[in-house]
Amino acid sequence: MSDMPEIFRERAIQHASHAEQHDDVLHVTDLRGWIGLAGGVLVVAAIAAWSVLVAPIGAHVAANGVVATIRSGSQTIALRSVRGGTVMTTLVGSGSFVSPGTQVAAVAPAGERLSATLFVPVEQGELVRQGMQVEISPDAFPRNAYGALLGRIAHVNTFPAPPKHLLVIVPNRTLIAELTGNRAVVEVTASLESDPRTPSGLAWSTGRGPNAKVWAGTPCTATILVSRMRPLQLLVP
Repeated sequence: MSDMPEIFRERAIQHASHAEQHDDVLHVTDLRGWIGLAGGVLVVAAIAAWSVLVAPIGAHVAANGVVATIRSGSQTIALRSVRGGTVMTTLVGSGSFVSPGTQVAAVAPAGERLSATLFVPVEQGELVRQGMQVEISPDAFPRNAYGALLGRIAHVNTFPAPPKHLLVIVPNRTLIAELTGNRAVVEVTASLESDPRTPSGLAWSTGRGPNAKVWAGTPCTATILVSRMRPLQLLVP
């Protein structure tokens, strides 16, 4: 798989005997993204501290519950989540030094629906529109084994995403660099289709998908269906 997103056509016109029955499908492919929650909560240190103790990933916290504690001199301060949920990721190691404003952990609020944030290179962002179909492959579940999640484009930002905003979405600089390729990107949000018959509660392109949940904080790869047209249209100048 190429590191650069591609635009390609599946040329159904190759089936010449039935060309009028097929569509030529234009995709934007190999887009990287992040499955998360729109209401995710970042827990941030308010003061400089030399010692941090953070709840483990997967831990459940109540509203106003303690996610981490920091020590500064003789002070011990609890960092709390404004909403109840599950610790999605931790951003500092226990015992690390933190400065004011350091993001310590991210909490996925209970009851929030999953969505996918896709990072589209700015030169391709103008191709993407609200309502377009999208197929999303979580890194944890290979497409060739499980198919892809089905969804629709819910929102397309007009301007490139600032680096500070990307850290709000994906609170890990190394992962941001991997997902964006260190290129200017447009933030695109995709809603995921539900299917109560599958173990994940989400709709998949093939069968029931994996026998497991899809968790917030999962990197993914996506393909957006940009347009369809009859092959004969391609032959008319």
